[in-house]
Amino acid sequence: MLKSEQKFKKNTSQKIHISFFIGSLGLGGTEKQLLNLINSMDKKEFKIDLYLLMNEKGDLFEDLDSSVRVFLPKFKFKSILSHFLNFVVNYFRIKKTRPDIIHCFLFLAYLTGGLIGILNNHQNIIMSRRSLNHYQNKFKFLPLRKIELFLHNKIKLIIANAIAVRKNLIDEGAPKCKIKVIYNGFVNTNDKQKESRDKFKEVLGIKKNTFVFLVLANLIPYKNHKLVIDAVDELRKFVKTPFIVIFLGSGKDEYKKYLKNLIQEKEIEGYFIFKNKTKYIKKFLDITDAGISSSFEEGLSNSLIEFISHGITTIATNVGGNSEITNNRNGFLIESNNKSQLVKAMKTLLSNKNLLKRKSLESKKDSTKFCLKAMVKNHTTIYENLIIN
Repeated sequence: MLKSEQKFKKNTSQKIHISFFIGSLGLGGTEKQLLNLINSMDKKEFKIDLYLLMNEKGDLFEDLDSSVRVFLPKFKFKSILSHFLNFVVNYFRIKKTRPDIIHCFLFLAYLTGGLIGILNNHQNIIMSRRSLNHYQNKFKFLPLRKIELFLHNKIKLIIANAIAVRKNLIDEGAPKCKIKVIYNGFVNTNDKQKESRDKFKEVLGIKKNTFVFLVLANLIPYKNHKLVIDAVDELRKFVKTPFIVIFLGSGKDEYKKYLKNLIQEKEIEGYFIFKNKTKYIKKFLDITDAGISSSFEEGLSNSLIEFISHGITTIATNVGGNSEITNNRNGFLIESNNKSQLVKAMKTLLSNKNLLKRKSLESKKDSTKFCLKAMVKNHTTIYENLIIN
């Protein structure tokens, strides 16, 4: 037994009580990470409460460990008053339950859980920042950066999921000593079964020997699906190897319609398949030969981590924390919105099977620092150290 573990067991004979705050358990990267963290934590050591702040529980809620106590909004969100009333209700819930630690995920939870913790004079408030701070610019009538900076200076710890996100926080004025980096974690697997792969390809209408590129991203403009469409339009003119691109994600109907119209105008409908986001993505990963992230902005891309954890080589724009996952050994790092570089990378993978195999093996090796076990252990250590101190 490690000395820190011995010290921890001497200092507490009770479970560590943690209250997590998040909007919902919808099909998002952060939500999936929190669900995996909660479900993987030792329930003999931790007592867990989950505060959901939105009206809907989310598609991942049914996968939540049954031992977790869940607090839902008492009032449906219909007005500013309902938000305020729910805030007051949660304030008194925290005052009554007195958790050892309050841990907030995403900015809505940070504003709510952080302020509630401060008003309760709570000493162990943690915030997890999962992206770059571009979202702050969307709230023109709310000084979000100033509010978050106030919270940064009041809380105990900030957990960033990438070095790029840590730098972002420091630029905002957050104290360096309060920031820890813990990478997202996924279960490493590449147990692709040829029979099931071929069967699922058949279900999707994809021929057996067709090369599959997967874009695992919701249909949001900053994910820059247009770059992939433009690259395919160029690539199909001189590449003989059959290939197809799957857009796996959901979003607003207007944006989806815009992308489909663009594809239709270029007369390249046969190169694309659109599928809505799902929590059952393994069957899509099983048939994927290469993954693409074409975003204008990222914190730490969950899709890239899922690709390499599955032994899939990646092509990614060099934005945010993407360079912490994709490199020239395991894939291709390209400039943001650079069509010619994307075309070249896709062409190289289509024409060189040996290179694809080597980069896939490197992806698998590099995925070890993004494993679920390490992510859970790092969080657990932080929680234990807060109690010890």
